[in-house]
Amino acid sequence: MTEPPYRSPGSKREKIIYARQIFDSIGAVKFGIMLALKMSATNGNLPENERYSTGILVRRLLALAWQFRANCLWSMVLSLLLLLLGIAGLQLLGLVIDVIRQAQNPALPAPAFLLGWHPPAGWSALRVVTVLALAIVLQALFRAALTYKYNMVTARLTQGEIVPELRSQIYAKLQRLSAQWRK
Repeated sequence: MTEPPYRSPGSKREKIIYARQIFDSIGAVKFGIMLALKMSATNGNLPENERYSTGILVRRLLALAWQFRANCLWSMVLSLLLLLLGIAGLQLLGLVIDVIRQAQNPALPAPAFLLGWHPPAGWSALRVVTVLALAIVLQALFRAALTYKYNMVTARLTQGEIVPELRSQIYAKLQRLSAQWRK
């Protein structure tokens, strides 16, 4: 590999060649800066004995999550609640559509209301749709509040606990390495 010239390139072709030489020199093995980027396991260039299996990676991630189990569990509960609220919103919207369709065509079967609830017999289709629309709005507001809480818990967990812990583990490992490795 040739060293990049230390003069300013003139033509466009020389500039491209110069840029490639600089990039290649950064990625050279002797510098090692780009070595980590070039050594991805997806390329298949790592020896078999240096690759982690999926099972080992999952066990390591579970061990890491176990250190922060309370917030991880809270994050999972909030995630499940958000999923269920999203499904409930879609159910309510489907029910609104069924009420409107049945009002348009009384020959269609009556809509199946959730949790055994049935509107009073004197209610018009417009009133039922209004009540269901209000329920959808309330569900959406509750889901928005839970989404905010979930985002805050997840951010605190990742950026406030997991990342600093991993960073301190890496720094501790670097401190234990010999000075010769750093040269």
